[in-house]
Amino acid sequence: GDSSDVEFEPERLEVWELGTKTRWFDNTLQVNGALFFNDFKQKQVTIQQLVGQTLGTIVDNVEGTRVYGLEADFVWLATDKLTLSGSYTFQDSEYTDYTILTRSANDVARIQLGNGQGCLALDTFGATDDVGCVASFNGNELERAPRHAFALNANYTDTLGDTGFDWYGEMNFRYQGSRWLEQFNIVEVQAYSRTNIALGLVKDEWDVQFYVANLFD
Repeated sequence: GDSSDVEFEPERLEVWELGTKTRWFDNTLQVNGALFFNDFKQKQVTIQQLVGQTLGTIVDNVEGTRVYGLEADFVWLATDKLTLSGSYTFQDSEYTDYTILTRSANDVARIQLGNGQGCLALDTFGATDDVGCVASFNGNELERAPRHAFALNANYTDTLGDTGFDWYGEMNFRYQGSRWLEQFNIVEVQAYSRTNIALGLVKDEWDVQFYVANLFD
């Protein structure tokens, strides 16, 4: 083929967001929230495609992709020593206009396995007599886009007697929902959570910390 067979368009993302930032109880509590809608224009994806007479991996553009959801976070100065904070994100993603013409039996089989749409029709490649399958990803979720994610953090800081040191204890919890590894929606990365804790001493430029990552494995 010629170079136009492997050219692709730039990717653009239009983001619409409506949100608010608020403070409560003498500025000890801050709560923020936002609704968002992301409209992908020519989202770039990697697929197998016939180029000339060779089946190869190329970058292609998707006509329609959308993501909508909400974000919320807070910071609460519960006392002069205890600070709590957290965040939550929900997102719903979908390919809305993504069809391909392919001769790859592998692509057709994976699309069929993912969403049951498989080979919807037969068509020819341009002016050639080569026939391929029209297959659709419409309705599939975007890859690497978990629907739910949230975090909680706690920090307690106090003076250590008359030593001039401050001591602190921290806890951080993270959760991320399951997500698809690719646009075929077959291989799924399972949801996971992680808890980290820390205990430390601080004085001037010194910071000594005992830290446990992924406490509950």
